[in-house]
Amino acid sequence: MEYVKKCFVIVIGLIIAILPCYSFAQVAVESKAELVNVPLKEGAIISYADKEGKRVGSKEQSTYYRKLLKINGNDNYLIQDFFTDTDNKQVEPTLFTNVKDIYAFMVEDIGDIEGEYIQWFDNGQMELRGFYSRGLLEGMVTSWYSSGQKESEFNYKDGKLNGSYKFWYPDGKLQTDAQFSDGRLDGVVINWYCNGNKKEELHYSGGKLNGLVTRWFKSGEKKYEAHYKDSQIEGIESIWVKENNQLIKQEVYFNDATSQDVFVRYFPSGKKEVERHFKGNKLQGLSTSWYENGEKSIELMYENDVRNGDAVFWYKNGNKKAQGSFINNKKEGVWHYWYEDGKPEETCSVYDENPVSCERWYANGNKKLEGTSILGKKIGLWKTWYENGMPESACQYKNEIPICKIWNEAGLLIN
Repeated sequence: MEYVKKCFVIVIGLIIAILPCYSFAQVAVESKAELVNVPLKEGAIISYADKEGKRVGSKEQSTYYRKLLKINGNDNYLIQDFFTDTDNKQVEPTLFTNVKDIYAFMVEDIGDIEGEYIQWFDNGQMELRGFYSRGLLEGMVTSWYSSGQKESEFNYKDGKLNGSYKFWYPDGKLQTDAQFSDGRLDGVVINWYCNGNKKEELHYSGGKLNGLVTRWFKSGEKKYEAHYKDSQIEGIESIWVKENNQLIKQEVYFNDATSQDVFVRYFPSGKKEVERHFKGNKLQGLSTSWYENGEKSIELMYENDVRNGDAVFWYKNGNKKAQGSFINNKKEGVWHYWYEDGKPEETCSVYDENPVSCERWYANGNKKLEGTSILGKKIGLWKTWYENGMPESACQYKNEIPICKIWNEAGLLIN
C-alpha cells in the first residue's frame, strides 16, 4: 500500500502558514478496462503497483504487491501490501468492508476501512501508525523517519485534526507545534528552523488568525510582525528586509476607517527614509523621502498613483534643489532650480513637460541664458552670456532658423 505525503497549507491574507507533511496510505485508482481484477482467493496476490501507487499488470513492473489474506463473511476483506523486491511487509494486515476498495483506493476517498493501520519502510522500520473507525481516522497518528526518529504526531477525532500537532526534523529537533480543534487551527502555532531558531509564531482562534503574528530570519533577527483580527491585519504591519548585510525596517499602517494606508521605510539607523500614503493600493496624498541625516529629500503629491500638485526637492544640506508642480504626471507652470549653496540656477515656465520661457544663471550669480520656446522649438530672441557677465550671443529665431550676433569674452563682436 503506497503512501502519499500531504501538507497543510493555510493561506490567510498576506500570511502563509505551512505545517509540515504527514503520510496516509493509498493505492492507485485505475480503470477496470485496463487491468483485470483477479478472482478473490485467500492467499492470492490480487494486484501490483509501481512506486507511485499506480496499478501495473505484472510483478516485473511493480514496486509493491497486494495479497488477500482472508475473507470474513460478506464484505470483510483482510489485505496486506509487500515490497516486491524483498517481500518485506509494507503495511500491516488491514481490514476493508467493501469489495470495491480492495483493488484500488485512496484513503481520503473511501469510507470502509476499519481498525489499526500500520505502514513500514523496506528496512523494517515502522513508518506510520494510526487507527480507523468507520473509515475515519481516530486518535493519535504517528509517523517515523526510516532511521527510527519520530517524524510527526497528531490527533484525530471523527476524521478531523483535533488536539496536539507536532512535527520533528530528522535530527530530532522540533519543527512544528500546533493545536487543532474540529479540523481547524486553534491556539498558538510555532515553527522552528532546523538550527533551532524560531521561524514563526502565529495565534489562531477558530481557524482564523487572531493576535500577534511574528516571523524571524534563520539567523534570529525579526522578519515580520503584525496583529490580526479574523485573519485581517489590524493596525501596523512591520517588515524587515536585508540589504547589503543590514536590516531595513518597513511599516504599513492600516486604517479601516478611512481605507487609507501609510507605508514607512526606515534607514538602518532607525531614521525615517520614506513615507507614502495609499488608498485602494494607489498612491494618494503626500509622499515624502528623507536623507539619512534627517533632511528632507523629496515631497510629492499624488492622486490615484499619478503625480498631481506641488513638488519640492532638496539637497542633503537642506537647501532647495527644485520646486514646481505636476498635472497628470507632467511638469506644468513655473519651475525653479537652485545650486547646492542656495543660489538660483534656472527658472522655467513649463507646459506639458516642455519649457516655454527660461532663464539660467551661473553659480557665481551671473546670468547664463534666456529665451522662449513653443513645443520645444526656439522662437524670438535668445541671449547667452559668458560666466564673467559679458554677452556671448543674441540670436533671433524665425522658423527655427537663427540670425545671431556673437561676441568674445572681451566683448568684441566676432560675428
